[in-house]
Amino acid sequence: PIVDVRRMVFPTFACAGFDCLANKGALLARIRLPGQADPVDIVTTHLNSRRASRVADERSNHAFAEELADLGQLFRHNHDPRNPLVVAGDFNAGQTPARRAALIDHATRDWTPGVRVDNAYDAARNIGIALSTDALLSRQRARDWEFFAPGAMTNMTLRGIEVPFGHDATGAMLSDHVGYTAIFDMGPRT
Repeated sequence: PIVDVRRMVFPTFACAGFDCLANKGALLARIRLPGQADPVDIVTTHLNSRRASRVADERSNHAFAEELADLGQLFRHNHDPRNPLVVAGDFNAGQTPARRAALIDHATRDWTPGVRVDNAYDAARNIGIALSTDALLSRQRARDWEFFAPGAMTNMTLRGIEVPFGHDATGAMLSDHVGYTAIFDMGPRT
């Protein structure tokens, strides 16, 4: 069951270009899993794009930075660091090193201070999980990310990454994103 929901909308100054036409923000749902000691905080979000927003990079990067800061506030005020955490969404970091670095920095520094936050693709590489062609493409494009962190009493171990939609049999993209699902084993933390 969902035991709590928190949501936030990014302020109007935290958007740029065409991205201002779609109200963006974040949603945190706290879910109690049968047999687990801790509920899981699951967060989804969508951050400002860079080139697709059709404004100067400086402006879109400013909006991106503002949204990351606001997202950090959501975690500080609503995420219980005793709970495992999954954060997934369209982060629009892309192949821009500064955006990727800012995203990773915020995730590892702001979201659950004192708790290790991993992203699914790096964790998969570190433990030798093979990725499909679509998963490799998604990792390279770096728009969609999934982060995770254990809880005080519940550990999360990445078991695999699946791509439910990517390319069809003819090779055509099924979406402008290659969405993926990280699969976790959860159990008592020792």
